[in-house]
Amino acid sequence: MTRRAGAMAAGLLGAFVLSLFVGPARIGPGSILEALFHPGGLDGAPAHALLWDLRLPRAALAALVGAALAVGGTLLQAYFQNPMAGPYVVGVSSGAGLAVVVLTVVSGGAIPRLAVPAAALAGGIALVAFVALLSGRTRVRRTETLLLLGLALAAVCSAVTSVLVLTLPQGPEGVLFWLMGSLAGAVWGDALLVGAALAVGIAIGSWNAHGLDAILWGDETAQSVGVDVRRTRRAILVAATIPVAASVAVAGVIGFLGLMVPHIARGLVGSGHRRLLPAAATLGATWLLAADAGARMLLAPAELPVGAITSAVGAPFLVWICLRRR
Repeated sequence: MTRRAGAMAAGLLGAFVLSLFVGPARIGPGSILEALFHPGGLDGAPAHALLWDLRLPRAALAALVGAALAVGGTLLQAYFQNPMAGPYVVGVSSGAGLAVVVLTVVSGGAIPRLAVPAAALAGGIALVAFVALLSGRTRVRRTETLLLLGLALAAVCSAVTSVLVLTLPQGPEGVLFWLMGSLAGAVWGDALLVGAALAVGIAIGSWNAHGLDAILWGDETAQSVGVDVRRTRRAILVAATIPVAASVAVAGVIGFLGLMVPHIARGLVGSGHRRLLPAAATLGATWLLAADAGARMLLAPAELPVGAITSAVGAPFLVWICLRRR
């Protein structure tokens, strides 16, 4: 277990360092290293501005968003007792994105800074609560039913979002790129917001780890060992939605990461949530850092939405899960 934890930490560090050196700008590694180790002595140098104003905040945001989505997906899979749950599949991301676009349309584009994450949180919680309510009323083929409900509601939200985006007075281009998932324009404030939301999610999830482990065996079993199932589920719903909503607010809709990474983490450290949550956070951060590096380099100097990279890998992973579970 110690070796695996060390390997995951090394992978995260390697992906973070890589993200600082890749990009369309033609600045050598030596200049980047010099700017990194002299943060206050090279003001005005191109490498200094590139590193401290662009690449470092972007790398930090990528790591935090990846960790937040992975933690949210882990908690949602425990909440629904369903390995096919995830922020994108269940509809949390789509609901949060729709709420932000609605706020943008209503306000005419002049949105207070704190209103965006608040709207994303409200939209994400509303949609996942609706999916939970509907799935709780279903007793036949719950895995397939949950998947269809989440995808159907996500499709409705995406359709409404697309219509609303076309009505924006400033044009749809910027919002559409954001909705596809993008880390462009990252600033330190965005990283702090997602970091705080991630800390809340991990704290609540770790505090309820025993209850989560028991719920995996069924509600009746959890109640028999003294777990307040209703309270635990409410707490986990909030803990899963807060980091996901914060991620959507600053980086748009990044699909399938929250579905794929918890499975990989579970295969490495087991299903106990005290180990699973930090493992999922580490792997999620590593994966999104690598995906963002690919998004910047594949069509350089043009940039792909990072959500396109994660979806291109995550959608086949979902198919593999379906075939494996039959």
